[in-house]
Amino acid sequence: MLISNKPNIRGIRKIAADVKYRTQLIGRDQRLFAGLIATRIEGMALGFVFALVLVLVPFLWVLYGLLVGVGAAIVGLIFIIAILMALFN
Repeated sequence: MLISNKPNIRGIRKIAADVKYRTQLIGRDQRLFAGLIATRIEGMALGFVFALVLVLVPFLWVLYGLLVGVGAAIVGLIFIIAILMALFN
């Protein structure tokens, strides 16, 4: 029976690579979560405004069309677009 006095480097390298991979995964997850938390207020505000536009523009289009006619609906839509452009600029 032959016993070697050389260390098992292959096992140490495998474990070191596994630890490095896991720490990189944890770091990436923390960076993604920090970015998500940092932009949550802006994201919710933009989502709310976008949902409001998606609901209000067709509603106002129909409302103007029913009350005054198609010509007023077009003018109203142009007015709404002008207001939205002013809000986002």
